[in-house]
Formats: sequence, C-alpha cells, structure tokens
Amino acid sequence: MKKLCLLPLLAVALFVIPSCKKSSSSSNVSAPQIQIGQPISDTTTGGSIKGTMQTGHTYTITRDITVNSGDTLLIQKGVTLNLKNGSNLIINGTFISLGTKDAPNTVTDPSRKKTTGTSTASSDSAYAGGWGGIYCGPTCALCVIKWTHLDFGGAGLQNIPFTGPSVGDQYIIYFGNPSGNFILEDSWLYGSPDDAVRFYGGHVNIMRNTMEKLGGSGGDGFNAKSGTQGNMAYNMCIVAQQTALNRLMMAV
Repeated sequence: MKKLCLLPLLAVALFVIPSCKKSSSSSNVSAPQIQIGQPISDTTTGGSIKGTMQTGHTYTITRDITVNSGDTLLIQKGVTLNLKNGSNLIINGTFISLGTKDAPNTVTDPSRKKTTGTSTASSDSAYAGGWGGIYCGPTCALCVIKWTHLDFGGAGLQNIPFTGPSVGDQYIIYFGNPSGNFILEDSWLYGSPDDAVRFYGGHVNIMRNTMEKLGGSGGDGFNAKSGTQGNMAYNMCIVAQQTALNRLMMAV
C-alpha cells in the first residue's frame, strides 16, 4: 500500500519542479532609450532647439545651436553632428549626450581629417579649430557628455553668447555655472587650439576620457578655475603640447 501511495506524489513533484523553473526564467531584450520632448528632425540646420536628436541620424548644422534656459537638448546614442561654418552649441538650459561604447556620438567638422605621426601646432589642422565649441552659460544647470567624440573643436568665438567668454575664445567645452553640474565620461577629445575644457567652478566628474592633440601653443587640457569641486581621474593624454600636458597631470 505504501508503494502505491508514493506514485501519485512522485508524479506531482515532477510536474511542479519544471513548471516553477520555467516561470522564474526571464531575459532583457534591450534597454529603452531616453527621450525628452519631441524628436528633432535631421533637416534642422541650427537655431533655438529643444527635444531629442534621434539615434542613428546625422545632423548637418550650419549655424549656432542655442538651448534656451529651461529647455533640454538630448542626443541619443549613435548620432553624428556635423558642424560647419564654425558653429557652436550655446547651452543656457540642459545638454545631454548619451552615446554608448558600441554606438558613440560624434561632434565634428566634416571637412577635417585626422592625421597620424609627428605634428606641431603650426602644421597640424587639429590645432586650428574647425567647429566652435560647447558653451554652457551661468543658467546651464547640467551638462552630461558620455561616450562622445568631440573632434576638431575650438574655432574662434565670433559673438559673446553670455557674460564670461570673449570673442576669439577657442575652447572645445566652456562651463560657466559655479553652481552647476558638469559630467564628462568615457569620451574622446581630438584637437584644440586652446584649452580643451575650461570651467569656472561647479561640481564636476571627469573620468576615463582620452585627450589627443590638445592645447595648441600655451593652451591647457582641463583648466579648472577656483571653486571647482569633484573628481578627475583615469584620463589619458596623447600627443599634447607640453603646457597642456603639465596642466592635465596636475588635475589628475
């Protein structure tokens, strides 16, 4: 009798075990991308912009982009931003570039090509400046740049966008909010006639970036002014002018 009673119990156990295992399995197909506001058409050429530049698109910009105070410009992964005519990104609101390791973003002057080998500030176009820069003003509370190539920036600023910078400034990134937050991670900065990044105070996190051919004659890598708080570490510098290399090493 005992043997007969065990048979239905064994059958129930065999049924329950695989069904429990099956119900507990799960998979993550893909993580959704962040979108803020409305998608931005890839036919835009500049001006006042807010919303999201969409993944995989190429945007050709022929005049300054301005993000007004209270507005946000978000760039999803895999976006190419071709800036012509020395165009700048003037950020009075929020700027976020969210490239990824497999699909980084690129901001560049499409007329310039990278070169290899020995070069000098007077002979290499990397030090001449192509597109302008990312100029974050006193009302820019947040600038986030991740997994983004910033190539051939630093064309001379033609008009003063807000109090702080001067006509002729040649920075790739300028951050001018002492109370703001500036994040630069896992990105590449190639070529600058002057400081690659200049910031006046604020809370910063500058980690794991690659700097190549920066500083020109007398410029710096990361030029942090008084009042700046945060972290700078694991940044690699390649073929820098000596002044820029010294300043970068002091910042690490």
